[in-house]
Amino acid sequence: MSAESRSPAAANPDDALMARVRRADPNAFRELFTRHYDAALRYATVLAGNREDARDHVQEAFVRVYRGAVQYQMQGRFRGWLFTIIRNLVLDRAKRRTVQTTGTPAALARAENRPAPPSDRDVASGLDR
Repeated sequence: MSAESRSPAAANPDDALMARVRRADPNAFRELFTRHYDAALRYATVLAGNREDARDHVQEAFVRVYRGAVQYQMQGRFRGWLFTIIRNLVLDRAKRRTVQTTGTPAALARAENRPAPPSDRDVASGLDR
C-alpha cells in the first residue's frame, strides 16, 4: 500500500480534490463546485428564504473555499465546512439588514424608498387644527 493511498486525502474524494485545489488545479475546483453546488444552493435557499440571495451566498462561499483552501483541514468534512461558510454568510447578511433597518421611522422610510411618516410634531399640529 502506497503512502498516498493511506493519506486522509486519498480516503475522501473531497479531501483529494481540496489537496489539488491547494496546488491551484482549476479542474479540481470545478469538480468540487459541480459536486456540491446543487446541495449548497438548496441549503442556502432554505436559510436565506429566497433563491436570489441563496445564489449570492453560494457563489461567495465557493470564493471563500478557493481562497481558504490552505486552511482547510483534511478530515473528510468538506460539505460541512462549505455549509458552515454558507450559514455564516446568511447570518452576516441578516445582521447587516437588521442594522440597516433599525432606526427612526423616517430612516426606515428612506431605506424603503417611500415617504416618511409624519413626525409627532406634525401629528400634534394636525390635531390642533
